[in-house]
Amino acid sequence: MRQRLGLPYNTRMPDVAFYSLGCKLNQYEVQALREGFLGHGYREVPFEGPADYYVVNSCTVTADADRTTLALVRSAHRANPGAQIVVTGCLATADAAQLRDLPGVTHVVDNRRKNSILYRITGLPETAEEESPFFEAGISYFEDKTRAFVKVQDGCDYFCSFCKIPYVRGRLASRDPRRILEELDRLDAHGYREIVLSGVCLGSYGRDLGDGWSLARLIQEALSRPGSYRIRLSSIDPRDTPLELARIMAETPRLCPHLHLSLQSGDDDTLRRMRRGYTTSDYARLVEGLRRGVPDIGLSTDIIVGFPGEDDEAHRRSEAFVAGVGFHRVHVFPYSERERTAAARMENAQPAEVIQDRLARMDRAARASAAAAVETWIGRTVTVLVESRSLRAGCAEGFSEHYARCVLESAEEGLRGSLVRMKVDARDGLRLRGRSV
Repeated sequence: MRQRLGLPYNTRMPDVAFYSLGCKLNQYEVQALREGFLGHGYREVPFEGPADYYVVNSCTVTADADRTTLALVRSAHRANPGAQIVVTGCLATADAAQLRDLPGVTHVVDNRRKNSILYRITGLPETAEEESPFFEAGISYFEDKTRAFVKVQDGCDYFCSFCKIPYVRGRLASRDPRRILEELDRLDAHGYREIVLSGVCLGSYGRDLGDGWSLARLIQEALSRPGSYRIRLSSIDPRDTPLELARIMAETPRLCPHLHLSLQSGDDDTLRRMRRGYTTSDYARLVEGLRRGVPDIGLSTDIIVGFPGEDDEAHRRSEAFVAGVGFHRVHVFPYSERERTAAARMENAQPAEVIQDRLARMDRAARASAAAAVETWIGRTVTVLVESRSLRAGCAEGFSEHYARCVLESAEEGLRGSLVRMKVDARDGLRLRGRSV
């Protein structure tokens, strides 16, 4: 390998460090890059220390994400001023010029060319791939994770008014189902007991493939193969959520009875300005249909507060709707203006102090609702994917199939990454606490 890279035999192989911000797709893509570099003799080192190459997979969903990317690049340059720094991801796609001006940055690679990074560094012909949002070889493990993410789809055709994703991830692109199924088999063979199907607009999977492919069909194909893992779905748009998913959940415990249904607002006027394409009534009917199929389905969501034009009454309506749905997890975000989006040109921007007040109010309402939802699992038995030992003696922590955080009372060692049945005895804040059975 040294000779093929043009290095003398007495020269050590280069060190490479990775950092990924943002979504599950970014984490998956860095894992694909990691396997490529390590498979060609590179040695991974911590990002905080000196390295020969740094790879930063950026995010631009918020202004904070932009600032974090810039800080990481500057930190890498300070750690080794002679290093080559590769910046890829969504900020690299949105604002390549800003990144190229930073000291130490030698490559700025947009999302559709991310799979070319290994070839750009090594120059080895066998690492060259056609331009694509997907990595041909995929992954075979997931560094230091108890669950594995699998990228099945990229891009979005919806153009919500607050979101830059269609501009930086492009239009809908679905991955070859054969590649996905092969990857699921590999991850199963490596012992992963939960695999998360991930995408920018997950529910749109298959629309560009033809031949009857859809997310539901992909799941059914995966579950028809031998496997000892369960499947979880990452965030899904309400517009793309077929009730067929509830039927599959009801038929097999291998599809986790949990959906992260991104709501964004519980006010119809705000949803219209967001260009979400549904109303609160549409959303409520979807939830009702899902619960008819799976009465105990776990539901989580995202909420944005302080969107342009959202007055206090609109916020109260949103708060009341969120409380009424009964989510067991709610991620509340302040609105962050993004360049090129329609929302950035809207009038009636909300003052920062108003947004912070609404953020606190929504968070209190969401936590109260979540506590009531979590109570419904007390006295029942759930299956926990163990992720770590708890700070408490004799306990481990993980997530149930409904994606409820759990504290498992068990002195048994070596449970990390395994599925354990737990009888729920009590609620511990927003967590479930119980013992193994």
